[in-house]
Amino acid sequence: MEFPLWFEPVYRAQLQRFTQQKLPHAILLSGGRESGAEILADRLAERILCQRDSQFSCGQCKSCLLVGAGSHPDYLSVRVDEGASQIKVDRIRTLIEFSQATAQVGRYKVIVIHECHKMNLASANALLKVLEEPPSNTFLILQTDSAEMLLPTIRSRCSVVPVPVASKEQAAEWLHQNNFADDHAELLLEICSHNPFRVLRLKQQDAFTVREAMVNGLNQLAKGVVSPVELARSWSKFNGEVLYDWLNLWVVQLSCFVGSGGHRPIMDPDMAKFLKYTAKKADAPSIFAFADYILECVSVFRSQQNLNLQLMVENTLIRWHDLLTA
Repeated sequence: MEFPLWFEPVYRAQLQRFTQQKLPHAILLSGGRESGAEILADRLAERILCQRDSQFSCGQCKSCLLVGAGSHPDYLSVRVDEGASQIKVDRIRTLIEFSQATAQVGRYKVIVIHECHKMNLASANALLKVLEEPPSNTFLILQTDSAEMLLPTIRSRCSVVPVPVASKEQAAEWLHQNNFADDHAELLLEICSHNPFRVLRLKQQDAFTVREAMVNGLNQLAKGVVSPVELARSWSKFNGEVLYDWLNLWVVQLSCFVGSGGHRPIMDPDMAKFLKYTAKKADAPSIFAFADYILECVSVFRSQQNLNLQLMVENTLIRWHDLLTA
């Protein structure tokens, strides 16, 4: 995957701090959801461990080969375990043991904590001890898309580095460089607020097949052909996160359309008629309240496991149906 061009100024700044031996022992890469910060974190870690003097990791030295094989003894990547919703304290205890050991290959050790906002309280407090008494020659790179969920004491002990956002042109070019081919690429970028990482994820999750079924289903709901309960039953076979990603994207467009008095265009042409019909039938406060509710649902899917998807979708569709029949 090509390194995003819009990351380069931040990457170069951190590399300069490193080469001048001024890089703090802990940096916090803070971006929005699906900002691609994990790419930036991994590239920085690889470059710190690289044994050659180059802009990026060389990919050829002993250290780079070990990183590529996933067996570098001085590189620890911490993330939420599969099937879990939090980074548990056992993972941080392993991190502490790792940080106290001597580097085996080069001079430095690097620890990357992906989605560090998902540490539970015990994990966060354990990490705090490392941040308060940082081990020598060890760098911690924390990555988050929800910095506000971190303990203030953790944020204050890190050098916070905002993750840049791509322009529309940069996003389109990066997708092209990564061989993304789609007849509706420009429209997809508009729908996804010019976020190329979101476009790729939705494509990989077969989200556009889900989208087609959702568009048809909502139009049938508006015509009274199908009930909210019947539609929820058919939607419950889909990935819940993908479902609510699409719902959120559409409701945001609906809110912007209503908030602008109908002047701001709806970017998704397949949903324009349905969303305008919703705007005609419901008042603005009800639409804005529904948008807040959908955003809460998105957050629930990001933080919880074992949800009753069908029941949740039923509630959502009943609420939307209420807007249509107001």
